Amino acid sequence: NAVFCPLRDNADTTIDPGPFTIEWLPPNNDPATGRGGLEIRNAGGVMTTLTANDATIKTRSWYNNINGVGASVDFAHGTSTVIFLAGVDVPTVNDTAPTVNANETFYNLVIGEGANDASMAIVGTGNLTVNGDFTIGTANSALSNSIGRTIVVEGNWSNVGSYTGTGDTVQLGGVDNNAGTVSGTTTFRTLDVNAGDSYTLSSGA
Repeated sequence: NAVFCPLRDNADTTIDPGPFTIEWLPPNNDPATGRGGLEIRNAGGVMTTLTANDATIKTRSWYNNINGVGASVDFAHGTSTVIFLAGVDVPTVNDTAPTVNANETFYNLVIGEGANDASMAIVGTGNLTVNGDFTIGTANSALSNSIGRTIVVEGNWSNVGSYTGTGDTVQLGGVDNNAGTVSGTTTFRTLDVNAGDSYTLSSGA
């Protein structure tokens, strides 16, 4: 395991293979103003890409150009896994800065793991896309999608916690002839399955 230093305004960065635990990445290393998670941004063209390859990244929050200073960073996720764990803040996937749209795409996305729960809120505009598997991993972990965002999951959907969506759509698939599973008790408002893909409801779904 390793603990990252702040990544905002760095040069292009590659993390491989991990696992890496991001415990605290406050602006200017000041815990009083820290958000408790990964903060990346591209100011002045310095950091344009964060490459994860097959890394495992554990973090409380995910902030991509949260303040709108400069531009968002391209997250080249490879086959990586991002795991949200409880911390000082409610983990938030921030794929929109105040003035810069930076829609985020993950490979595998996990909310809560083992004895570590997490409550994750999705904010901003645009889609949250998971090219691999999406997992709510513990009974007390939760995903809240209260602003009608679309969640695209191209792999499997697994939920042992809780999912709350208001006016939202969950789209499964996106790769033709993909065969996936939906497991765990989940109430969807609107559930779409991509044409050409097939999904199986497993026990408890």
